[in-house]
Amino acid sequence: SQWQGAFDGFEAVSVVLFSLEYLARLWSAPEDPRFAGSTVLGRLRYALQPLMLVDFLAIAPSYIAFFVPFVDLRMLRLFRLLRLLKIARYSPALATFAHVIVSERRALIGTLLLLLCVMCFSAEAMYLAEGRVQPRLFGTIPDAMWWAITTLTTVGYGDAIPVTPLGKLIAGTTMILGLGLFALPVGIVATGFVNEIRRRDFIVTWSMLSRMPLFEGFDVEVIGDVMNALKSQVVGAQAPIANAGHPPEAMYFIVSGEAEADHPEHGVRQLGPGDFFGEAELLHAKPHSANIRADRKSTRLNSSHITI
Repeated sequence: SQWQGAFDGFEAVSVVLFSLEYLARLWSAPEDPRFAGSTVLGRLRYALQPLMLVDFLAIAPSYIAFFVPFVDLRMLRLFRLLRLLKIARYSPALATFAHVIVSERRALIGTLLLLLCVMCFSAEAMYLAEGRVQPRLFGTIPDAMWWAITTLTTVGYGDAIPVTPLGKLIAGTTMILGLGLFALPVGIVATGFVNEIRRRDFIVTWSMLSRMPLFEGFDVEVIGDVMNALKSQVVGAQAPIANAGHPPEAMYFIVSGEAEADHPEHGVRQLGPGDFFGEAELLHAKPHSANIRADRKSTRLNSSHITI
């Protein structure tokens, strides 16, 4: 096709970049204390790490196809999709999701076992109710299990439909059970994800408040009340946080990132994690005296504020 050359070029550049990154990380592996000691053995142990194996499998098919062009290795191209797993290396959200799956594994396994039990019971009941009437569709337990799993998952291909009153009753019960059973793992994962995020926010916020001179001498209950009043917000690069002359709405604490305070008299001052502002304006009910915005070098600014 007309785009073949462009895609081939893009593929070649991608493989080269992936290869350089792979070799650079492999070369610097002995700098990590976990792989220190023997240079060769340290690099070998690092190369056998799961993520490094994924990286290797992502680029290996391209080199095999280049050096062995007469062998049909098109199936190995599927390994190129493993490059998508590299997103997990740089995505805190995916790392958190994986941690939630591991921490909630017992509940998820219990839900899976319950689902398998319901599937087996539904398949057996449908086999007994419809097996003689529709032997082509429900004449064996495996055929009935296929119907049960498609019904429990609410997919409903429509390739197998009960015709007897008892079969329809079993099918309706299976549908209702499927809705409840598949809602369980979703709720478990969602609750675990929210709890994990709240736990991390609690740790970050607590560590920030505990080291601020403003809250020295406060007991745990008071600090807890302050934390309950905090609301998290994200401010993009160069986005305004407070404008001079505008009435104050909150007191702000910088959790991460940087901000820039431009005061007409005192000039420009940099603010970083742990700094706070807006308390004087709130206490004395006066407008902001400086323009405060996220730093131009910062792409993300997490701030928490207490609304009065």
